[in-house]
Amino acid sequence: MNYYEAARFIVILSIAGMLLGILNYYNPDMSFEKKIVAEHTVLLLNTAGVKASTITAGGKVMIITKWLEVEIIPACVGWIGLFAVSALIIAYPARLKKKLFGLALALPAMYTVNILRLFTTVIIGYYKGINALAFAHNFLWKTTLILSAFIIWVAWIWFVVEEKKLKDLAKLFKSKVRIDKHD
Repeated sequence: MNYYEAARFIVILSIAGMLLGILNYYNPDMSFEKKIVAEHTVLLLNTAGVKASTITAGGKVMIITKWLEVEIIPACVGWIGLFAVSALIIAYPARLKKKLFGLALALPAMYTVNILRLFTTVIIGYYKGINALAFAHNFLWKTTLILSAFIIWVAWIWFVVEEKKLKDLAKLFKSKVRIDKHD
């Protein structure tokens, strides 16, 4: 990446950051999205043997289990992670076709990570209590979502933009260590 491409990347990310700030300021309700995310999470919970359901009332979307009630708020939809990985892909210097392919892969991947985040957070709360749920939600998963967006973006650069193979990645991590024996 040359200086022009680096500057362009930073400008696009800055503009995306401003757009994210504007969206966050207006704090959209996202009722439809909250309901979809809750239903997908409940599907996983029920599959895992935790009886759960969704309730929508007064603009609130809740996941209800025997021991736990969790409200799904707009941040739970995962739109910030989706927005972040989209901005990274769009800002990176690559052909449009590769960017579109990256978005087609990255957005479902980030959505899946978000559903797994909600699923595991509710599971932790269900079995370990509200304090464990709070820890998983506030510390573990916020870091994991950021890391997931970064890993997805780097994987897109490696495999799609640079067209490298898995064996190239293995070579990168292998190191040759020479041990000399001295008597």
